[in-house]
Parts: sequence; structure tokens; C-alpha cells
Amino acid sequence: MISVPAFVKNRQVNKMKLFLFTLCVCSVLMTISAKPALPDEHEEKFRKVSDECLSASGASKEAVEKTWNGEFDEADDKLKDHMLCFNKKLGSMTEDGKIDEEAAKKLLGEILDDEGEVTAIVDKCAVEKDTPKDTAFHMSKCIHEALLRTDD
Repeated sequence: MISVPAFVKNRQVNKMKLFLFTLCVCSVLMTISAKPALPDEHEEKFRKVSDECLSASGASKEAVEKTWNGEFDEADDKLKDHMLCFNKKLGSMTEDGKIDEEAAKKLLGEILDDEGEVTAIVDKCAVEKDTPKDTAFHMSKCIHEALLRTDD
């Protein structure tokens, strides 16, 4: 039987350790970059409004937190109620459930510097659906996805 010299074994082990380390670092970086980067004051404001809407909508905290990571459950009516409350409180939707495009642009403009990008996102995402809560849900999801793309 041929034995493998120790330095060859060590080199293979070191390559494997390096590969695993690199894989871990890449995973962490992908996780960090997968969320839109909001300035702290905006994230705090959004979370405060979201918390206020939790009790009003009856949505589960888990379902709402998943939306912050891009997971929107279209079958969850209470989550849609939460999104409607959230958009009304932020001013991007009126009390009667209509989209206020100018308010949405102003709000998004506080996060993004590029006015053209803000306009493009609102133009794409501000689409009235059958019900106000469907409108709020789809607009929120669309904007979240658009913000992810702008971070690339």
C-alpha cells in the first residue's frame, strides 16, 4: 500500500479549510447584501409604523418580519391589511385606499438619491389592484424587490 506523504495530506486539508472559509464568507456577504440598506432613521420609522399596524391588522409578527427579508405571503389577508395600514400611515396611500404617487415618490426619495430611479420604481409599482389591500400588498412587494435591485 502506498502511503501519502503528510505534507500532501495537510495541503489537501488546508485547501478544504480555505474553501469552507470562503464559502462561509460568501454566504454572509450574500445575506447582508440581500436586504435593502435603509438609513437607520428610516428603518426605525418604518419599524415603528409597522408595529403600530400589527395590532390594527391582526397580522402575525413573524409574517411581517418575513416581508423585511423579501418573503411576502400572498394568501395572508391579515398581512395585506397590515400593508394597507402601513402605506396609509406613511402617506403613500390615501385613507380611501388610493395610491398617492407624489407622496410615494417623496418617501422613496428619502431613501434613494436618484430621482429618475425613484420615478421609475413608483411608475412600475403604483398599480391599482381590485382592492386597496391588494394594491398596498403588491406595491410594497414591488418596491421591496426594486430596492433589492438598486443595491446591486
